[in-house]
Amino acid sequence: MTSKKQGKSWRGPLCVATGAVLLAWSCASFAGGRVFETNVTHDLNLSSGEPEIAIDPRNPRHLAVIEFSVGSAKKPAFTFNANDYPQYVHDLGGAFGDSGRVDISKDGGSHWSVTKPPVTFVQDGQRYGGGDPYIAYGPHGEIYAGNEIGAPPKSGNNALAAMSTSDVGIAVSVDGGRTFSKWQSAGTPVDRPWITVDESTGTLYSASTGPLNVRTGEHNIPGPDAPNDRWLVAWKPRLAGKSEPRRMGGPDFSAAAGSTIIAAHGVVAATFTLGGPLPGIGIRTPRTPQPVPGSLRGIVPEGVTSCSMQLPCLFFETSTDEGRHWTRHYIPTPGGFNTHLANVAADPGRPGRFAVAVLNGQSTAFLVFVTDDNGQAWSGPSTVAETARGADFKEWMAYGPSGVLGLVWKKQTGPAPKQPPHAWREVVGPGFNVYSAISCDGGAHWLAPVRVNAVTSPPGPAGSDDFSYIVLGPHDADMVWGDRRDLRDVHNARYAAGGLQAYFARVPFSVFTHGATCGRH
Repeated sequence: MTSKKQGKSWRGPLCVATGAVLLAWSCASFAGGRVFETNVTHDLNLSSGEPEIAIDPRNPRHLAVIEFSVGSAKKPAFTFNANDYPQYVHDLGGAFGDSGRVDISKDGGSHWSVTKPPVTFVQDGQRYGGGDPYIAYGPHGEIYAGNEIGAPPKSGNNALAAMSTSDVGIAVSVDGGRTFSKWQSAGTPVDRPWITVDESTGTLYSASTGPLNVRTGEHNIPGPDAPNDRWLVAWKPRLAGKSEPRRMGGPDFSAAAGSTIIAAHGVVAATFTLGGPLPGIGIRTPRTPQPVPGSLRGIVPEGVTSCSMQLPCLFFETSTDEGRHWTRHYIPTPGGFNTHLANVAADPGRPGRFAVAVLNGQSTAFLVFVTDDNGQAWSGPSTVAETARGADFKEWMAYGPSGVLGLVWKKQTGPAPKQPPHAWREVVGPGFNVYSAISCDGGAHWLAPVRVNAVTSPPGPAGSDDFSYIVLGPHDADMVWGDRRDLRDVHNARYAAGGLQAYFARVPFSVFTHGATCGRH
């Protein structure tokens, strides 16, 4: 593995003229400690977004990050034209050499080493690593890592055909990330995979979205025998075996929208939403309110008859038999919410305790609901008292071992730039700052958020950057995100993909609490 340089500690944003209230908050919030942040990618030939971070349950100073990095020294990402889809796909086909690369730290994130080779999933020269990477630690220090796999299309015109051969792949390392096993296929569709490990049993779960014909195994191709849904696979420790894909939705609805998963104490849990955009290849989202599906009518309150963009529906489901059967609950959300993502977290020290977080309909505040009985009753919503203006996006939530609940998100610093004509995807993203907040009592009350990044990320190429990620140890919150602050050092072609780098920050709880203790002891 190759080593990368140390980052810097800082006490927060400089006291500049950002408004009296925010100014005082920015300076005072760091009285209890220091934020440490560093560029994990540290290679401007790459465009690296949507990183995930995992923490070793045996040693919280052992961390692992996986990045969706494209580009190389021979073909830098800053030469790609993201507004020319056929050419962009062609460029990506030769640029997956660092996609799914894993970074390892043994000292709490102060120093990072890059695994060589990365987890790129090449088999007989025919399949390559793709996007949406994911990573998790098992209870004995094993590291699970993966991403979407499949031969990239030769041109933009046959992208859908290439998806029919794409898959979800997972590999395991038992030597701290120095080497990884040959990847194994989950046999599920490729849209937005997640993985999670139940530390009490060692069971690994993977889930992904899309059409799947369970009889033939064909996936990613819509059809009457291939329902578009969320599909769960349960893996034995160290990938020694796996279950068949199991549908997370019902006979009359899809659990694909807004879905995240978590597992603890023998229970795998997930969220899903109805009424908002429905992900999946070739799927059209209804524009009119949808009646509550018949199989869910018994769990929604009287008077809730439909789910819509204005008043969507939020659900939580659990399984104690690895997805064979699901118990579902409706979570009331007064005033509506943003259906893009419904985060779920499980308290590793309190069986039955889960938290679910969504953004309000204006994407300006989080609504956090907590259950202590696997979803039968919910408290909340509690909210984070944000002090900065702007829309929130690319959020994540997690519990730590002492019951501290943490959030990380990006906040826009201005309006999103106008997209170029004929853009096939979002190619320009808004400027933003990164914020984090914690709750010392498991989600009932939240401390004031802290700005994490020392330098504002400017508007620029959006790249592949779906979300940010957070994990918590006994005393710190560790987080990663895609950042464009180094864009000034990249001479991008117009609408090119370069300048995006994966950044890491370690924020001691004392930064939030001003030195007071936090969590169970």
